[in-house]
Amino acid sequence: MNKLKFSLIFFLAAFLTLSSTVQAENFSDKYKLEKILILSRHNLRAPLVSKNSVLNEVTPHDWFDWQVNAGDLSLNGALLETSMGQYFRLYLMSEKFLTENYIPKENEMRFYANSFQRTIATAQFFSSGMLPVANVKVEHKFDVNETDPIFLAASITNPNENYKRRLNEEKEKSGGEKSFAKTLSRYVATTEKVLDFKNSAYAKKNGVTKFSTEDFKVGENPYVEGNLRLAMNASDALLMQYYEENDSTNSLLGKKLTDKEIKDIANATYFGIDLIYSWNTWAIAHINPMLTLMRDELANDDRRFTFLCGHDVTLAMVLSALDVEDYTLPDCIEKKTPLGAKLLIEKRIGNDGREYARVNLVYQSTKQIKNVETLDLNNPPKIIPLKFKGLRTNQDGLYLYADFEKRLDEVIAEYETFFDK
Repeated sequence: MNKLKFSLIFFLAAFLTLSSTVQAENFSDKYKLEKILILSRHNLRAPLVSKNSVLNEVTPHDWFDWQVNAGDLSLNGALLETSMGQYFRLYLMSEKFLTENYIPKENEMRFYANSFQRTIATAQFFSSGMLPVANVKVEHKFDVNETDPIFLAASITNPNENYKRRLNEEKEKSGGEKSFAKTLSRYVATTEKVLDFKNSAYAKKNGVTKFSTEDFKVGENPYVEGNLRLAMNASDALLMQYYEENDSTNSLLGKKLTDKEIKDIANATYFGIDLIYSWNTWAIAHINPMLTLMRDELANDDRRFTFLCGHDVTLAMVLSALDVEDYTLPDCIEKKTPLGAKLLIEKRIGNDGREYARVNLVYQSTKQIKNVETLDLNNPPKIIPLKFKGLRTNQDGLYLYADFEKRLDEVIAEYETFFDK
């Protein structure tokens, strides 16, 4: 009986594997891949604030010994991104989009990054994995570690009452500043515990046991100002250390943590990202240059592949502006924009002669990041389809390309309604 049961289970597993392979082949035969645009977040980096700064004062414990400068891509980040590029090489070869050791023609492919070390390096390592013999040149427009306004929130001046009214309504709907401070403080409580904050030099010097909410304010980007900003920086350092350390247990600074506590630290780190997803008006106003660039790249008949590398804020603003439906990320402690996450837009031609868009979010799972796993067709990254409010997909989960293009055009045009002529 046990042998029979084992045989049935083995047969079922083999059948499901064969079935999924046939489905993938049928999809590729039905919809030919013509063009790709990827908007990527950089991969694993050192904390944004140096460990020799105020971070040393908020805990009596020793931080991880990072071997790169604050904010720079780490060695593991380089390995992870090269592996992601390798996966895309194998995937695009299976789609007959690339051949082995492909060398792109002039202007056929573009790799463009914000002018930070971590974004330039991410694009470079991705290209090394995807096009290992092509010697790709990554484009960036400013000196290293200067901001390119296309990738980070462009400042806006003299917005009209329409913009102010809409944004205020969205802020109030999402809770308002008192509610924001309360929510963030709840996440930060775990950070305080892991840091042993009450016994830190900072706490003793200032006569406190917790991070204060009294000077809390949400400014641009949306940038949290005040004492809780320090707590977010400390949470960021803890999260990057959690990913970087080769430890199969949920341990940080000598403390064993639950999955919920790890997620609390991630939620504190990315609190501003949550606000961006709620503030559609703000996103539309600030990410207009990137949306325009994406539209132009997708419309460029000479371009088959575009890789744009920015930040979690870049990714969040684009998805919020395009009015993405809420989504969840399996096997991930970050809610919306994981390290190295990629917005993947594929333009495909159906057998019916019509153009379609397939839009997915691609990311490495927490386990894949911590173990620095090699990605391939048998161990792919996580891939989830994205849906946009008001747009319908067909039975295969694809949008008519004209509908997706129209959404881009509408959001870009809406930017003009925020200013009086």
